[in-house]
Amino acid sequence: MFKKLPGDEAQRLVSTTPDTAVVFRPAVVTTPAILTILILTGRMIAGCVRTLWRHPVASAAFAVPGVIWTLYGWPWALGLAVSMLAVPTVWGLVDRASFLRLIGWRLLAFWRLAWVYRRHWQPVMIVSGLGRHLGGRDYLPRLLTVACTSWADQVTVKLLTDQATTDWAERTEQLAHGFGAASCRVTVARSGRLLLTFPRRDPCPHPCPPSRSRWRRRWGRWRSAGARTAPRGSSKSTAPTSWWPGRRGRARGRSSGRRSGACCPPPAPDWPRSGRWTPS
Repeated sequence: MFKKLPGDEAQRLVSTTPDTAVVFRPAVVTTPAILTILILTGRMIAGCVRTLWRHPVASAAFAVPGVIWTLYGWPWALGLAVSMLAVPTVWGLVDRASFLRLIGWRLLAFWRLAWVYRRHWQPVMIVSGLGRHLGGRDYLPRLLTVACTSWADQVTVKLLTDQATTDWAERTEQLAHGFGAASCRVTVARSGRLLLTFPRRDPCPHPCPPSRSRWRRRWGRWRSAGARTAPRGSSKSTAPTSWWPGRRGRARGRSSGRRSGACCPPPAPDWPRSGRWTPS
């Protein structure tokens, strides 16, 4: 079956279908070479400006050694590169918390964005049914930012026009399997944007410490038992002393500054996004 297209009428075509309509040859418009070069150059410049605006630190890390190499030679550029690697290493050994907050989680977010989410975004969206394929073109939700914390990845997504939050909530298993996570949690960041949380490890791997009220109840039971077994007329209790290990454990918990009875705090819904990378 021939398709009717704009252009000149095609001649000397043979069709086995008796009701074939008039067939038209598609019109071909020749684009000047200078126009193609200008379009490609403009796209390249716009991409460079967008990269410099969104990733200034990473761009400077590659651009500064190259400029120094050109102006002063390779020994100066090599010394700068070694110092750029040595300073973060010493910083991470001296103050690990601030290093992770300012640099570590940002680098991890950039790596996870490039290697995990952007690389698998299109197939996961199409297979899970969150993307649309209309007229030979894929319409996908937009991947906005990726932030990393000590236990999870937080991915901000811009929805398509006809999508709802329930469409994503029903496909959390497909999303977790597609991006290699154990589970996925979907929360609404604002109108038209969702926050996907993919845990990398258990946020509370250690068991909860014993609660202080438990030792108080045990001490109360032993006191009441000692009062019942004490001989009449004596003020000294003969209660057993097996509560002392609990008391020592309570003293250790009190001296360490850890609140008894409180397990690792659950992650807050509005955790700080310490490391964030925006796809270019």
